[in-house]
Amino acid sequence: WLDTAFAQMQKPRNFTQGLSRLYAITGKSPAYLARCFRKYYGTTPTDFINELRLNYCASLLLCSNLSVTDICMECGFENLSWFYEVFQRKFGIAPSQYRKQNQKQQAF
Repeated sequence: WLDTAFAQMQKPRNFTQGLSRLYAITGKSPAYLARCFRKYYGTTPTDFINELRLNYCASLLLCSNLSVTDICMECGFENLSWFYEVFQRKFGIAPSQYRKQNQKQQAF
């Protein structure tokens, strides 16, 4: 069941809905799910979902003309300042800088 849920959560329509969608897919309690994720994947459900969302955000920054705010909302982040914080923690730069820097690299 855990591997099935893990695979299902890879889909944007699921991970953008967050933890509530993960709980619905598994039918397990939050505490039990957290223990299983920690044991088998070495992470928390929240960190797992944020990782999926951030990777999707990075992809949209490079492959779309959506604004950073629109991308934030599209990926399931409801708080723009939190999005900036976790994005910068993962990639080391702000989302707009990430877009500019990587578009320049793709031009070469």
